[in-house]
Amino acid sequence: MADTKEEKKLGLEPSQVPTPLAPLVNGIKKAFGSSNHADLTISCEGREWKVHKLVLCAQSEWFQKTCAGSWKEGQESKIELAEDDPQVVDAMLHYLYNFDYGDYGIGQEHCPPIVLDVRVFAIAGKYFLANLKDLAAKKFETRAAEEWKGPGFVAAITEAYSIIPEHDDTIRKILVRIAREHASQLLDPEQDHGDLRAVAGEMSAFARDLATALACPHLSGSTYCCPGCDQLFLWDDSNSEEFGCPQGCYLEDRVWWLTYQRA
Repeated sequence: MADTKEEKKLGLEPSQVPTPLAPLVNGIKKAFGSSNHADLTISCEGREWKVHKLVLCAQSEWFQKTCAGSWKEGQESKIELAEDDPQVVDAMLHYLYNFDYGDYGIGQEHCPPIVLDVRVFAIAGKYFLANLKDLAAKKFETRAAEEWKGPGFVAAITEAYSIIPEHDDTIRKILVRIAREHASQLLDPEQDHGDLRAVAGEMSAFARDLATALACPHLSGSTYCCPGCDQLFLWDDSNSEEFGCPQGCYLEDRVWWLTYQRA
């Protein structure tokens, strides 16, 4: 049976942890930032994190393979993430220990939370962290629905279309849907909403997706797989905040259904 609205929160809440597992989960959370029993060092742009191979490798195939004995990183117990942003690495590592990430950590002031969600989604894909990708998408969905008038929404468009592969289009679909829903305001030259028109001129892929959504609203739906009966169904995401499986298994909001969205 589906969770109640009160139970549906982003990240892992204490009430969601079975009592016998609570000491283990709390122990993992306390281990973040502690050098006790740490056996791996992650570095990025001068920052270092003392972490635990068991925690990272249990959740990421990428770290599991990289820490294997045949690789230099595994032998030296050091991994340098030279191509990544330390703020995003911090959020990723925080999630691996705390099963959530937030608007905190190193250097948060230079990155709006809505853009951080995009970057976390991207890094989760890079390091094969499916659950973190889902969480980032849900956080982004919630934030974008509230902040579409602000400059962060436009910045998120630029970021998403720059760093996320085209085939991994969950964030793009959210951006296009929200931009389409508020197009009359966002594209109005007399209103200042972060200059969506300028971004559309610079990001041809976004302009194409938005134009398609505006011209062919019947193509804006998404395919979902019901976790109850495994039935695939198409739903026009603009119809309502809540929708359900045709078989009546679940009636939930869009954020909940994102986990079961198919490309």
